[in-house]
Amino acid sequence: MTPPPERQKLLGVQYLRAVAALMVAYLHLGGQMPHYSRFLVFGRLQMGVDIFFVISGFIMFVTSHDSRPGEFAVRRIIRIVPLYWLLTIALAAMALIRPQLFRTTMLSSAYLVKSLLFIPYANPGQDGNLFPLLVPGWTLNFEMFFYLVFTVVLFAKLRYRLALSLVVFSVVFVVGTRAELPATRSVFAFYGNPRLFEFWAGMLIGHFYARRTLSIPRVACFAMIIVGLLVLATNYQDLAPFYRPMGENALSYLVPSAAIVLGVVGLEYSGGVRYLKWPALLGDASYSIYLGHIFLLGVARTLWAHTRIDQVDPVHAILFALFGMAICLTGSVLIYWWLEKPMHEALKSVYKRCAVVASRR
Repeated sequence: MTPPPERQKLLGVQYLRAVAALMVAYLHLGGQMPHYSRFLVFGRLQMGVDIFFVISGFIMFVTSHDSRPGEFAVRRIIRIVPLYWLLTIALAAMALIRPQLFRTTMLSSAYLVKSLLFIPYANPGQDGNLFPLLVPGWTLNFEMFFYLVFTVVLFAKLRYRLALSLVVFSVVFVVGTRAELPATRSVFAFYGNPRLFEFWAGMLIGHFYARRTLSIPRVACFAMIIVGLLVLATNYQDLAPFYRPMGENALSYLVPSAAIVLGVVGLEYSGGVRYLKWPALLGDASYSIYLGHIFLLGVARTLWAHTRIDQVDPVHAILFALFGMAICLTGSVLIYWWLEKPMHEALKSVYKRCAVVASRR
């Protein structure tokens, strides 16, 4: 497989990561001030997670097709684990010190260990759903499972990887849908979620992109992006004709998410994406936005409460939304600059030195 042209820097995908992270952050804004929620439009912003999964499959396939399995696994751990562990431990420490601030956080040593090791468990503070202590981390449980599958698939020849991944996801899906335990408590059902196929959809897009066969007219790219976003704003899942749970994700989540990513990647491939400083920065900080927004929105809620502005009307709801998202964006960029980026670069440097020492033996 020939790598894509060097000029392709995946800027559009970077911008889309920022959009997806902000979608999830804005969705959770409503939980901070429930009395404002009826004045704010949320649509189906949870689909930001599905866009993330498609992007993840795409990025892994394009950037890691020539990686060794061990190298890939270590690099993914370095990228994902440090910030997640740091924020999870911080949440646990705050819950111990000021438990009254966390109405839905149920803390125990077992819950903390399972959260840190990406092991799904029935969280009593979240109605028994399989959420870790840091709730947005439930998607990382999916991500780490995908990385595990991808690591194993890297042992196979390149031409077999796409098909092999589809077989593995299909088997996991069938086992998960036939699990006898209730869906909210069954780990099999958790990993058997149809969202697994979103990773594969991203890999499929990456396959054509890396082979330089993703020449799509720009009009068609814009159409896919616009239609995908319109589906995002509707309750399209009611139109899904397939048997649930596959129908909800196949048409209502997987297809529009994949269409949006495909449209962006198609524009990327044609050279139709320009460098924009702030969107690029937010793309870099998207992981910090995704994991840190729960803390930052809580800060925004606390600061807003101190203003003693309690009018419940559309104007104050919009003002709170702007204030909350401003705090979220500012804080997330600072987390990226001061925590995520330094930790990542330091660990990459250590890994490179270890790799050099190991190669000399």
